Amino acid sequence: MKRGPRVFLPANLISAFRAFLVVPTIIALHQREVAIALGLMGLGVFTDFLDGFVARKFQGISSFGKVLDPVADKITVASLLIYLGFFRDLPWWFLVILVVRDLSIAGSAAYLMNVHRKAFQANFSGKISVNLIALTIIVYVINWAPYKVYIMWLASAVMILSWIRYLRVYFIYYRIYQQRQSGREEYA
Repeated sequence: MKRGPRVFLPANLISAFRAFLVVPTIIALHQREVAIALGLMGLGVFTDFLDGFVARKFQGISSFGKVLDPVADKITVASLLIYLGFFRDLPWWFLVILVVRDLSIAGSAAYLMNVHRKAFQANFSGKISVNLIALTIIVYVINWAPYKVYIMWLASAVMILSWIRYLRVYFIYYRIYQQRQSGREEYA
C-alpha cells in the first residue's frame, strides 16, 4: 500500500501556525500594542523550537516539514521587516540584502542538491546572522534608539559575511563539477 505525502503532521501544523501568527503580530504593531506584538513574536520563537521537538519526539519528520519550517520563518521575518520598513524607520536596503542573500543561498542549495546530492550546512555566521536579524526586528519594534541602528549595521555585516561563506561553498562545488565535466577529477 502506497502512502501519500505526510503533510498534516503535528509539527507541520505548528510551523504553519507560526507563519499565520505574523498577521496578529502586525495588527498589534499597527495598533501600537508593542507588548502584545512582542508576546506574539515570543510565541512564534517558541513554536520554532516546538515544531522540531514534536517532529523528533513523535517521528513526524517529513520532507514537507523540512521545507515548511524555513518557509514559515522566512514569511515571518520578511513580513515583519516589510512592516518595519513602511511604518518604522528600518531602511529598505536591509530587506533587499536579506532577500537577495536568501534567494541566492536557496538557489545555490537547490543546485547542490540536484547536481551533487549535497545539502548546504548552516554555518556559524549564518546562525549568528539569524539571531542578529531577530534582534534587529525586536529593537525596531520597541524603537530602541540609537542602538537599533548599530544592531542593524552589525546584523548587516554578519549577514553579508555569512552570504560570502555560503557562496564560497557553492563555488567550490561548482568548480568541482566543472572539472568532472571536463574529465579532470583531481579535486574530487
